[in-house]
Amino acid sequence: MLGVDLLLSSAYHPQTDGQTEVLNRCLETYLRCVCVQNPKDWVKWLALAEWWCNTTFQSAAQMTPYEVVYNQPPPLHLPYLAGESPHPSVDRSLQRRESMISLLKHNLRRAQHRMKQLADRSRTDRVFQIGDWVWLKL
Repeated sequence: MLGVDLLLSSAYHPQTDGQTEVLNRCLETYLRCVCVQNPKDWVKWLALAEWWCNTTFQSAAQMTPYEVVYNQPPPLHLPYLAGESPHPSVDRSLQRRESMISLLKHNLRRAQHRMKQLADRSRTDRVFQIGDWVWLKL
């Protein structure tokens, strides 16, 4: 009645929905960064990956998916300080979340540095003078 066509999609079939494939690829990269030390623990971090996805700015929509659904910006992540919660299980869970976030930031910085080194390997610093002939490849 609404004119919506249902396109069933599965992983690695971009012919159905390219946007889904991009999201799957981003989630896979995110989970790899989080679980680099323990790859079998990826299921434990799925909720955090979902939160990341829903609170990441989307250039096409010019807002986050969270803003689309709730009509307000997502809440900020406030770092957890050990012992703030009176419940040991909550305290332990939030401390683990904070350590995982710091590990994720470290892994992403390391990957960014590695990519920069690979890109800089083929670059050379060149100086040209006025009147020099240069080969321009378009």
